[in-house]
Amino acid sequence: MKIVHGNVYVHRTNIDELKASDLKLVDQAKKLTPSSLEWNMLRVSKDRSRITFSNYPDFYSDPHPALKGYASVNIDTGKIRYGKAQNNPVILHRKETFIKRTDPNYQSFKRLTEQEVVAGLYPKNLLSHIGRKNFWDEFLIEEGWEIEDHVLQRI
Repeated sequence: MKIVHGNVYVHRTNIDELKASDLKLVDQAKKLTPSSLEWNMLRVSKDRSRITFSNYPDFYSDPHPALKGYASVNIDTGKIRYGKAQNNPVILHRKETFIKRTDPNYQSFKRLTEQEVVAGLYPKNLLSHIGRKNFWDEFLIEEGWEIEDHVLQRI
């Protein structure tokens, strides 16, 4: 589970780690969405008014998977806002924080994050930019890095 600006983010396989009150909100939101909705990441908003189901189809295979689409449920009104990936989609970092420590991929995800931190790829002044695919891809190249099989290496 990862908390950013008070919002809680968790992978679908790890939702049982949410507080009981948050799980209740998730169940309520699920009842409002179509059963065919594809999602693997969940966000519980800071004020608990919105549950967002996001789809990162390459979560396990891509070191920094891109958002394909989402459904955001307003708990108070029951309204759902759908969105699709943009030309410059949101990407995920620190993937180990979303999954259980017992997940077979946890160690490789954690190792990549540690390598990226040591390489200085998370500078505070760029944190609001590295969450977008185009910026991240260009930033990696500018810094002389590439990622193969969840391993950071010099170009």
